[in-house]
Amino acid sequence: MQLPMGGAGLALVVVVIVFALTVAFLPTLIATVRGVDTEHVLIFGLLNVLACPTIVGWFVLLAYAIKWPTRKAARPLHRADHPSSSCRTSRH
Repeated sequence: MQLPMGGAGLALVVVVIVFALTVAFLPTLIATVRGVDTEHVLIFGLLNVLACPTIVGWFVLLAYAIKWPTRKAARPLHRADHPSSSCRTSRH
């Protein structure tokens, strides 16, 4: 396969490779941006490398990346924020 002459051909190849890698690692990128725990993002990355060629595995990882709980959702309530807390001030 002959590439087009000049820098435009090389630039096109680089753009296509970057686009393909971005799409391939989209589930891992979504999990990272959503704030999933670091160890889970690493597992997403490893599974992404293994599952991406199967296409079906990529869609499954994409669904998990969208639905996986984030760090904010996993945090317990602060004691003062709990509904049964006695720290609240009462207004009469």
